[in-house]
Amino acid sequence: MSSSGPSSRPLSLDEARNHWVRATGLADPVEGTLESLVESTGWARTLGGVDAYLALRARRPGLHRETVDQAVEDGSLLVSPAARNCNYVIPGSQRPWVLAEAEAIWAGTAPAQHGRAGLAEGEVSHTAEAVMETLTSPMTTAEIRASLPEGVIRSLGDAGKKAGISSSLPPALRLLEFRDRIRRRTDGSRIDTEKYRWAPVESPDPFSGSEEERRALLAHSFATFCGPFTVAELASFAGIGRRDALAAIEAGELATVNVEALGEAYMLPERADSIQDGEPIEETAVRLLGFEDSALVAHSPSAWFDPRHHSREMPVWGRGDHTLGGASHLFMRTILCGNRMSGFWAWNPDEHRVEVAVLDKPTKSVKEALLGEVEAVSEFLNSEFGNARMTSIDSESTERARLDALRSLK
Repeated sequence: MSSSGPSSRPLSLDEARNHWVRATGLADPVEGTLESLVESTGWARTLGGVDAYLALRARRPGLHRETVDQAVEDGSLLVSPAARNCNYVIPGSQRPWVLAEAEAIWAGTAPAQHGRAGLAEGEVSHTAEAVMETLTSPMTTAEIRASLPEGVIRSLGDAGKKAGISSSLPPALRLLEFRDRIRRRTDGSRIDTEKYRWAPVESPDPFSGSEEERRALLAHSFATFCGPFTVAELASFAGIGRRDALAAIEAGELATVNVEALGEAYMLPERADSIQDGEPIEETAVRLLGFEDSALVAHSPSAWFDPRHHSREMPVWGRGDHTLGGASHLFMRTILCGNRMSGFWAWNPDEHRVEVAVLDKPTKSVKEALLGEVEAVSEFLNSEFGNARMTSIDSESTERARLDALRSLK
C-alpha cells in the first residue's frame, strides 16, 4: 500500500466529489453491458422496490425495465446477498466472492441467533439436506415447505419469532445459497420483488480463495466505484470491523491520499495520479437517485451536502441523529446536481409524478435541467411500474408519508 498520495497537497472535498461522481457513472452515461456497468459503478441495493432500476437508469438515461430484466434472466445480473448480508443487484461474474463475503457476515451472527431461536445443533444442516432431496426444479419457499415430509421442518414458536426465524427452513435455504447449492430466481426476472424461486445448482461454483484474497477483492471493488474512501467508510459499507477493513485495504494494495475533511483515504493506484486533472462536473448534470444509491451511502451525507444545511432535521435510516450532517443514512431519495446533493424527491401517488425539494434556489439552467429530469423519471416510473415503491411492503400511504416529509422541507 502506498504510504502517500501522488499529489503534493491534500485533495479538496470538491475534487473528491468530482471523482466520486465520475467513478459511480453519474457524470456521463455508461456504455457497455449492464454487467460491466454494475461492476464498475456500484452494486444496486434492492429492498423489493423500484430503486435498483432507478440506480441503473441514473447511470444510463433512457434505460428500459425489460433490458434490466433480460440481464437478470440470462444471469449477467443477479439478486444476491452481498455487503452486510443485504440483497443487492450484482454482476454475475462477481457472485462467488460476493456470496462468500456475505456468508462470512452471516456466520458471525447466525450461531447466536439460532441459539436464541431454539434450533438444535445440526438441525439446519438436516433440513438443508432434506430440501435438496425434494428440490428437483425451481420452487418457492411455500412449495418447498409443502413438499417436505412431515416433521422435517419445525416451527420455532415464540422463541423463533423473537429471534426473527419462524422455522428451520429459512436458515436452511440461506445455508444452501451460501454453499452455491441453490440459487434464487426472481418472479419474472424482476428485481422489484422479494418473491423468489429456489433452483438447484447442477455445478456449484463456490469461492475457493482465502479470506485475504476475498477481502482484497472487496477493497478493490469498493475503490473502483467509491474511492477515495476512509477505513470507517469501508467498514460501514461491508459490516466489518475497522481492523478487518484496514487489512482488506492492505491486501488490495490501494494508494493512500489525503482528503479535506476526511483525512487519510484510499483509492485505486492507477487513478491516483490523475484525480486532480478532471474538469469540474457541470451543475446541469442532474440525476434523481434511488433510495440507498451506492454513490450516496458510500460516504456520509455530510460529505455530499453543503455544510450550511447540516443542521437541518431529516428522516434517517438506521443509526445517527436526525440532522442532515449527523445522519449515517437518509430515508429519502436525493437529487444530484453536478458534484453535490442539492435536495430530495418523492413520488406523488395521486398525481403520478415526481415532486422535488431543493435546498438552495437553483440557477435558471439548473432548474431547466431539473425539470427535464423530473419529467423523464416521472415518465419512466409511470410507464414501467405505475408506482415508485421503495420496498415490497410499501403502499400509497407510505408514499404519501414520504411526500409529506418532502413538502415539510420546502
